[in-house]
Amino acid sequence: MKKITVVTGRAPALVVPTVAGAKPTPDAGDKRAAKTECKTLRGNTAATHESFSTKFRNFGCVAKKAVEEAQEERSAYKTPARSARRCALRTP
Repeated sequence: MKKITVVTGRAPALVVPTVAGAKPTPDAGDKRAAKTECKTLRGNTAATHESFSTKFRNFGCVAKKAVEEAQEERSAYKTPARSARRCALRTP
């Protein structure tokens, strides 16, 4: 009986860190913001087009920037809550 309890007790501890570290999936707003950011990076001159194609060889700019946007959005919601908890713990 004790072995079953120990095994089931440790299973959620192994699952939680992997879920917390997962990349967020970008939504339509993140993709839209990434598209405009990539257009800005691409620029209008031949030099900026060349540097853009060197940096993002294929169509990877929007995908990369969309994931970054989703991570920024996710951290924006987490950061104030964490800092509030830290301040509450430090206050005597």
